[in-house]
This record gives sequence, C-alpha cells and structure tokens, in this order.
Amino acid sequence: MDIELRIKGTPSELAAVLEFLGEQKEQVVPQTDTSVTTVWSYALKDIFWAKLSLGCKALIRKLSEQPNGYWDEQLKSELGVGTSSIGGSLSSIGLNMRGPLFKDKGLTWPVRREHREDTDRWMYILEPEWQEFVSAYPD
Repeated sequence: MDIELRIKGTPSELAAVLEFLGEQKEQVVPQTDTSVTTVWSYALKDIFWAKLSLGCKALIRKLSEQPNGYWDEQLKSELGVGTSSIGGSLSSIGLNMRGPLFKDKGLTWPVRREHREDTDRWMYILEPEWQEFVSAYPD
C-alpha cells in the first residue's frame, strides 16, 4: 500500500514530523518544498477587500450572514442573480488571489465552492476567518 501525505510547515516543524514518520516507516522521502502557509492578517484582508469588485463584496457580505454556507439556488434567489453573475462576482477573488500581492503566499481563498455528492448541488461558504472581518467592516 502506498500512502502519500503533503504536510506544509517551516523546516523545523517538518523535521519533527519526518522524525516521527521515520520511526514508523522504512523509508521517508522528504520533499524540498518549504513553503509556509500565511495567515490572513487584518491589514492583508483590508488590502484585499479594497481590490474586490462591488458585486463580489455584496456576495461575500451575503455569505457572511450564514456561516454554514448557501446552496447555489438559495444564493441566486437571495441576491436576485443567475449563476453567471455569481461566477463573475467570484472572478474578482480569483483575479486578486493570482495577482502579485497575494500569489504564492499560501493564503486560503475567502470563499469555497463545494460540490455535495449526496445532493448533487453546489454550496458556497465564506471561510470562518473572513466571517468576523466582513461583519465588522464598514460598507
């Protein structure tokens, strides 16, 4: 059986994990990727928020009202828009996440779109670290 794990962290954090795994397995091949996941600071969120389109901000504000997320149909109904409008609004996130200020920083995307196999439906969820920021941020 082959099991592959991807663990992100600082070199010292990885060393402890690799030491433990080395005790458990004959051969551990460490990757040279030493990327570190960055946490969204208030300042980074503030800069990111300023770069988003108005439609994207409205969509994120709506998502912040329901921490467990919105089903696709419910979100479209609440915002009074179609699927393409939601996609267009969310493209503002993608544009900025791939831009020079945020690219390769290891930041989690503010909004997740999950396909639920059991219902064959899509759900949009605002990441918890963004919930409080959006709720407290002035219009």
